[in-house]
Amino acid sequence: MLADRMPAQDLRVGATFTFERGSNVRAAIGDAARTIATMPANFIRFPNSDRRVFEIRKVRPQRSAATLELSLETLSDWGSLRVPGHIWRALSRLGVWVEPVLVSEWGRLVRGYADRMGGLVPADAIDRQLAWEEPVRSTSMGKEASQRLAAGGTSLRCVWTGVPLSSSQLDIDHCFPLGRVAMRRPLEPGPKPQAGEPAPKRGSHA
Repeated sequence: MLADRMPAQDLRVGATFTFERGSNVRAAIGDAARTIATMPANFIRFPNSDRRVFEIRKVRPQRSAATLELSLETLSDWGSLRVPGHIWRALSRLGVWVEPVLVSEWGRLVRGYADRMGGLVPADAIDRQLAWEEPVRSTSMGKEASQRLAAGGTSLRCVWTGVPLSSSQLDIDHCFPLGRVAMRRPLEPGPKPQAGEPAPKRGSHA
């Protein structure tokens, strides 16, 4: 995956992989799950106790399929890790200070491994690889999906007015994967605006 320069965005939930890349991603997730279970989750204990901080639920992975989709069901094939609530809350509140320490320590460990193995790692190479990439907001995936649906004969309608939309009217502001959300009833046009409220622009949102 590193040699293939796979961007982190490609590993988002819902992504699909086939052929060699799918096999590589499956193997990488399996290796990561085994490493977490046998190393940090196994050796991190509460102070003055043999009790493990993290609880691991191991699952035997299913037989490899031709296509790998990073869905909740697929990811659960590798098991789960339970984080105690008080630790989760502490990390959520103090993450802005904890993260730089963890990244720095991880870089130090990698450099130590490389030195002991006789590898040559440039001084800033690890820092570049561990640099946080700010996600870029984009609705292009939603627009492309809408265009595919329209090309296949599916009628697209405004979520506010129910008016049919054409490609020239399509203006996507937010994308929600409704196919992955349990919904009790289909979407219906929203309520009419009250007196004095501006009416939504017809045919402008999908």
